[in-house]
Amino acid sequence: MLKNVEVDVDEILREVDLEHKKDDKVLNLSGGQKRKLCIAIATIGNPKYIFLDEPTTGLDPLSRRKVWDLLLNK
Repeated sequence: MLKNVEVDVDEILREVDLEHKKDDKVLNLSGGQKRKLCIAIATIGNPKYIFLDEPTTGLDPLSRRKVWDLLLNK
């Protein structure tokens, strides 16, 4: 449990282009959308380290670039 962490869900989803899927169940997301959601969740609380194994596998080139930009700028 993260303490003293305010989470702006809309902002996190916007950073990975999933704001339009906010009310969808994870079961209904594509593989790439699930991967982006996992990465977004991993950034909550601005952790010092995030260990990811091939985080952009299965993403289209534009999504891949956005994910790397997100990770490098956090």
